[in-house]
Amino acid sequence: MTTRKEGYAGPIKLELETRLIAKSAEVNRLASSLPELVQRGFAARSQPDAIVHLQERMASVRCVLEEVEELVDLLIPPLPVMSESERSQALHAAQSGLLAEGFSPLETLESLRVAQRKPHGRPATKRHLAVIALDKWLTNPRISWPRITREVCNCGEQTHGPACHERLRQQVNDLRSVLRRLGIQEPARKAAH
Repeated sequence: MTTRKEGYAGPIKLELETRLIAKSAEVNRLASSLPELVQRGFAARSQPDAIVHLQERMASVRCVLEEVEELVDLLIPPLPVMSESERSQALHAAQSGLLAEGFSPLETLESLRVAQRKPHGRPATKRHLAVIALDKWLTNPRISWPRITREVCNCGEQTHGPACHERLRQQVNDLRSVLRRLGIQEPARKAAH
């Protein structure tokens, strides 16, 4: 059995990864036509259809990006909080990398500004653990939820009691809601032999 550090991949994680790859390709496809649409929109100001089409495409890109962001939140553990000096070093490295890639100083500045935005709402700090937990439960018919809680909980405590179990149960229920909304069917749990 793989451990949490080895990146356990069960059916839910694999489906989410597959969906993320497909959605990333869709974002690329949609975004690649934006420069042409913008150019047409400016060239044909008297044609409202061109501007409406551009707005529709932008809305489509935004919608797919939101789904990509949600998939990333489910799959990837959050980054640790950086100190001010670590953040400054990371931003300086990013700036150097963007400039070396040929981005203009204005584009680099905008990219760094966007990267520094704080996300809205409560950070999703443990959503990835729900994916691991549900995968473990689906693929191992003999494992119990308390054992899964002991294996995946990262609360920092020596023992993981009812509070940890309840938090994980709620996270798994939230994950199941997201899966239904994304149209991902939860596979049946493997039968005990």
